[in-house]
Amino acid sequence: MTLRLTIPAAAQSYFGAQALDGPVRFWAEPESDARGFSVVTEGLAPIAARILQAASRFPEAPDFGPDETPTTTNAANPLPEPAAVPVQLPPPPAMPKAGFDCALAATFVEKAICGSDALAEADRNLSQRYFALRSSTHGPDRKRLLDSQRKFLSRRNNCGDNACLVGLYMARAAELAQ
Repeated sequence: MTLRLTIPAAAQSYFGAQALDGPVRFWAEPESDARGFSVVTEGLAPIAARILQAASRFPEAPDFGPDETPTTTNAANPLPEPAAVPVQLPPPPAMPKAGFDCALAATFVEKAICGSDALAEADRNLSQRYFALRSSTHGPDRKRLLDSQRKFLSRRNNCGDNACLVGLYMARAAELAQ
C-alpha cells in the first residue's frame, strides 16, 4: 500500500512538499506474552528520514493552527453547548527514553538515539523485543540470536545519520519478527 501523509499548510515550508508518501508494508504480530500485538512495518525509513530532516529545521515547536475538524450545528435546537470543564489527568508514567541509560550516552549514535523521541522509542521497543525473545530461546538458537544482536549493534554503531538508524531499526525489527 502507499502511505500518504498530508502536510498542514503552515508546515509545508519545512517539508518542501504538500505531502509525503511512499510504499509501506505493515502487519501485526502477537506479543511474546500473548497480551496484545505489535505492528511491524517495512518501508517507513525514507518517510521517517524526511520527517526527521524537516523537524531539524523547526526553530521551535510550530503552531500549525487550529484543528480543522468540521463542526455541526443543530438549527432546530440553538441552545448553547455547556462549557467544557477542565479535567486534571495524572501524569503518564515515566518511561525510559531508550533501551539504555541516556545519561551514559557517549557515542554519536547513542546521543542521536537519546536526542530523538522516535529513535529512542524504536530502541526501547527493539530492546524489549530482543530480551523477550532471548528469554524464550535456548541452545544454538540463543547463540545465533546473540550473534545477530552483536552484528546489529555493530552496524548501528557505524551509522552516520538518523536515516541510517531508522533503516537499521526497521530491518532489525523485521528480523526479530521471523
